[in-house]
Amino acid sequence: MEYNVTYRKKDNGIQVIISYKDKLSKWKQKSKQGFPDTREGTKKAKIAADKMLQELKEKQSLNIVEGSENLTIGELKKDYLNHIKTHREYNTFKNYEQSLNYFSLDDIEVAKLKLADVQKCVNALANKYSLATIQRRTTIFKCMLNFAHRQYNIPVASIVNLTLPSTKSSTDKKALTNEEQIKLLNFYETKGNDYYLVTLLALKCGLRVGEILGLTWRDIDFEKSIIDINKQWKIDKLTEKYNFGDLKSKNSYRIVPIPPKTLNQLKEIKLKLENDKVVDFNLNNSRLIESTSTYSMSSNLGRQLQRKFGICIHELRHTYATNLISNGIDFKTAAKLLGHDIEQTMKTYSHVTDDMMKKATDLISKIF
Repeated sequence: MEYNVTYRKKDNGIQVIISYKDKLSKWKQKSKQGFPDTREGTKKAKIAADKMLQELKEKQSLNIVEGSENLTIGELKKDYLNHIKTHREYNTFKNYEQSLNYFSLDDIEVAKLKLADVQKCVNALANKYSLATIQRRTTIFKCMLNFAHRQYNIPVASIVNLTLPSTKSSTDKKALTNEEQIKLLNFYETKGNDYYLVTLLALKCGLRVGEILGLTWRDIDFEKSIIDINKQWKIDKLTEKYNFGDLKSKNSYRIVPIPPKTLNQLKEIKLKLENDKVVDFNLNNSRLIESTSTYSMSSNLGRQLQRKFGICIHELRHTYATNLISNGIDFKTAAKLLGHDIEQTMKTYSHVTDDMMKKATDLISKIF
């Protein structure tokens, strides 16, 4: 780094001026004033100049991107969210935006952020949200700090030693019994097609809510008893409106068999719609469910499931997967039907194989 230091009299005192540049930037200046025009004041000005030089050299050695030295958390949030909006799905962007809003640190400079600052925000979340929610939001904040380090080479605080609240209760998902499934479906059958179809297809075919809302009647092959999962109903990033879109991953594109009873229920619903002439089945985009918002469907149905049955909406699909594995379907096939990879399926449903091993142990004990 090239630099020179000058001192001059200003406003009845002494001002120190450092002019500096590296190989890539133009000459810049940094100054400080208010030192008395005395021998002691001159000495203090020189000490201040040495300190300013040391700080500049440290920043130069870190190669901090020009203009980002004093970047605040608030400015970083905007930059990071623009990055996420460009490269990720709209729902992911909204999730990141919501999570980062819980870290009220916008006025703090990124380089001056301390572990204690982040800990205060986590503590504020402790009594309101589950451990899983806090972990997810904290991970997103960590990702943002890593982004600042990668993009601007800003030194960021290590939050490895962040203390998260201990879990107060088990977060394991529940698999519904046959009796509970019948009770749930009987309840929603009286509420109309939308909620009923979502619960039916999640429980009996393992579909995600976005996949169910993206289904058209042409995706169902009534002769072969299969559903072709080839799209979902989600927000388009460009228009920010709901429409058909790509699935979550390449594994999500799949063919799912329909159980005979479920197939008959779908036939009855279709026949009723044909008789009522409310759906044009000749159109390629005739959806099973005309709900305009995946988010509204998930949140509204989720609240009702929690209130009426004490379960979350994800436990419908979880029940399907648990039934597959506990009845002897191998992990590779189960993963294919769920739209997962094998590793993810084995990790999520390892508890099922533990139960199966216990049953096998009990059976062996009786045999021998």
